[in-house]
Amino acid sequence: MTSQIDAKKIKALKAVQAKEYAKAESAYREVLKVEPRDEDSLLNLGLIFEATGRIDEYRRHSDMAWDLLPG
Repeated sequence: MTSQIDAKKIKALKAVQAKEYAKAESAYREVLKVEPRDEDSLLNLGLIFEATGRIDEYRRHSDMAWDLLPG
């Protein structure tokens, strides 16, 4: 993982903590453009969708994240 990806993930986490979900969503989408199989970003993006009432998107992203986990 590159330092740019790490910086975007940190930016997203800080935005989530501040309940700035649009900023967090944007940061996670930037990560996923570079690393489309990043489980953390997929799962956290799903949680943002859940928090903002976008349940269908929550399920889709959460399912994608879980499908990538080993085991």
